[in-house]
Amino acid sequence: MSEPWLDEFLDELDRREVEWRDEEDLVVAHLLEFFKGDIEKVMLWLRTPNPLLGQIDPNFLLLLRPGRCLKFVETTLAENEPPETRP
Repeated sequence: MSEPWLDEFLDELDRREVEWRDEEDLVVAHLLEFFKGDIEKVMLWLRTPNPLLGQIDPNFLLLLRPGRCLKFVETTLAENEPPETRP
């Protein structure tokens, strides 16, 4: 379950029908939701070399290929959902 302030923030964005500026924003939003608003965990995840990305840190991939990073984050999050929430 997300922090109440994060739920309110994401709900407000939905109500305003805000278009995300770019893929980098979506990556950060997904990570904030996954880590329940803990920015320190998001920053650590972005800075830690990942073997699934060839031992580069996701932040580097985000800068060079934001679309690929977004796809990686979305796929990883989908694979880590509890079975009852998967489609």
